[in-house]
Amino acid sequence: MNLRAARCYVGDFDELEVFMVMFDEGPDREDSSVAFQISLFDDGQDEELGMDTYCLVLGGRACTYGGILAVSLIQRVLTLTLAEDAQQELGITGITVDVTAVMDQWQDIQNGLIRVLSQARETPDIRLG
Repeated sequence: MNLRAARCYVGDFDELEVFMVMFDEGPDREDSSVAFQISLFDDGQDEELGMDTYCLVLGGRACTYGGILAVSLIQRVLTLTLAEDAQQELGITGITVDVTAVMDQWQDIQNGLIRVLSQARETPDIRLG
């Protein structure tokens, strides 16, 4: 999946009770989005159900808990390497997001990704630059 981010949101999304880092291609292209989400409230339910603490959501529909092996945010490109089970759940082999249009949020994006992914049961390889 390749995405050219026109918009980015980093912060709490109270309606869903999650912290989110989301990229999309614009208001008329919200089905072309990728979001990283983690609950604002740790109730232990995810761990009890054998799920990871974060989820990856594509286009507001396809979702997987965990499954990110590596994240690279270098030279205006976010690249995700997915585990095989996540690839099967999402129907894709990987994700690349061109973040050129949202570079004014670079530091927030980095901090948000670290916040979400550092709480994973198995922390992905994270490379930020």
